[in-house]
Amino acid sequence: MTTRVNEQSLFSLPCHFAIAVPICEVDYESTYFLLSDDEKKRVDSFKSKTDSACYNVAHSLKRYCLSGLLNIEPQLLVFSSGDKGKPFCEQAQGIDFNLSHSAGWVLLGVSSLATIGVDIEKADRKISKKVIDYALTHEQILSISEAGCEASSRDKKAITYWTQKEAISKSVGGGISVGFKNIKCSGSVGASKAYCREQEFLVQSHYFKDVVFSVANSLNTAVDIYCLSQWGDQSKESLSLEKLF
Repeated sequence: MTTRVNEQSLFSLPCHFAIAVPICEVDYESTYFLLSDDEKKRVDSFKSKTDSACYNVAHSLKRYCLSGLLNIEPQLLVFSSGDKGKPFCEQAQGIDFNLSHSAGWVLLGVSSLATIGVDIEKADRKISKKVIDYALTHEQILSISEAGCEASSRDKKAITYWTQKEAISKSVGGGISVGFKNIKCSGSVGASKAYCREQEFLVQSHYFKDVVFSVANSLNTAVDIYCLSQWGDQSKESLSLEKLF
C-alpha cells in the first residue's frame, strides 16, 4: 500500500530510516533546483543520462531529507568529508547519512542514533572470482559453495555478501580500507548481526524488484526502510512512500 508521507513524523528527531528510490518514479528535472551549483555542474557533466539522473536524485534527496530534519533550505546545506572520506553535513551535527546508487536506483540512509552505511546493486550482478577472493574469508567462500546446486543461488549469496560488506564498511567510515576480509557477516537475507574491528552492527539485506540492498548501522535497532513511489512536486509533503521493512 502506497501512502503519503507525513513528513512531520519522518523529518523529526530522533531519526533512523532508509529510502530506496527507482529513478523512473522521480521527476528529476523538478528536483534539480535542490542541488548546489557544484552538484548541478556534476549532473550536467555526465555523458550517461542514467548516471546523471542517479546523481541528481541521490543528492537532491539527501538535501531534501536533511533540510526537513534541520529546517534549513536545501541549497544552504554545506557538505564536507571526514578524515576517512565519509561525507557529512556541517550543519547536521549528530546526524549520519550515506548514499548508494546503481542500476537506476538510489538508496539513502539517515540516522541520528547510529552510524549508517548503505549499498544497492542490481540483483543479477555477477561477482567475479577475483572479487570474491579479495573480499570474502575462506569460510564465507565455502558458504557460497554450499548455497545450492544452482548457479543463481550461489550468485545470490555472493552479491548479498558484497552489499553487506559495502554497507558495513561505509558505516565504519573507512570504505574498502577497513579490509573486507575483516568484516564478519551472514550473507543472508533479512536482519542479522555483523562485526568489523570488534564493533557490532545490525545489517538488513533485502531483494526488491530487480535490486538487492543492505543497510548497516551501529545500533542494535532495525532501520525503517521505505520505497519512494513518487516525487517531483516542489511543495512540501511531496514524498509518496511505501514502507517495505
